[in-house]
Amino acid sequence: MAGLARMIRNTPAAHDPAETEIPRPLDDPAFARESGLLDAFRRRLEDVERERSILELEHHLQDRPAKSDGELRWRLRKLKAECRPPAPAAPSPVELAASNPAIARGLAILAGEAIAQAPDFAARMRELDQQRGDLAEAVNAQTEVCDEIAGVLGLRFSKELAPAWNALQIEMYRAAQELARAARRVREFRARITAAGIRPRSDILAMPAVRAPLMLGDETSWDSEISSWRRLLETGGIL
Repeated sequence: MAGLARMIRNTPAAHDPAETEIPRPLDDPAFARESGLLDAFRRRLEDVERERSILELEHHLQDRPAKSDGELRWRLRKLKAECRPPAPAAPSPVELAASNPAIARGLAILAGEAIAQAPDFAARMRELDQQRGDLAEAVNAQTEVCDEIAGVLGLRFSKELAPAWNALQIEMYRAAQELARAARRVREFRARITAAGIRPRSDILAMPAVRAPLMLGDETSWDSEISSWRRLLETGGIL
């Protein structure tokens, strides 16, 4: 036990949670690139949805009196004001785009593929619907790419942060031990008061109605919360 206490006291500063720098997945070039592409797909999908709504409203209002449908005309003006030029996106690796048709199609749309000014409303809506479907598939495919990289980074960063994290687990467990021991002393003192035949005044011998001491239980009891906590830390090699 004394050896463990010395080990905790002598923990290197790099393991001090207060001094531990938390890595950011976006600092990883591959994840930043692929996340940027995913954001670009999502932005363009939002733009296509907006363009589609504008086209529907314009078609609905084209033969109606100018002073009618005030709310719909206000919405049309608002949608047009929100229009933005497509944001350029860094291309995904060539081999990935070549092997994933959905991402390749999404890249083509991001590259500036315009909605053809088809001769009629129905044809233009079909083209917008096509781009909407293609972009939705690109978002799904690119999300899988980002999730895969995020999983790898999560494993790497978790290993890097484990020493500081484990130091906190031990610190919290030690504090819980002290709380459990103090709670046991309170219970023993209260039992002595009762055994002496005293009817204690709760307004004088007051105690906050907190659940933590009751939930922790006693370290001498195998099935107590504090004992279960110790076993979990021991099983994980933290304690």
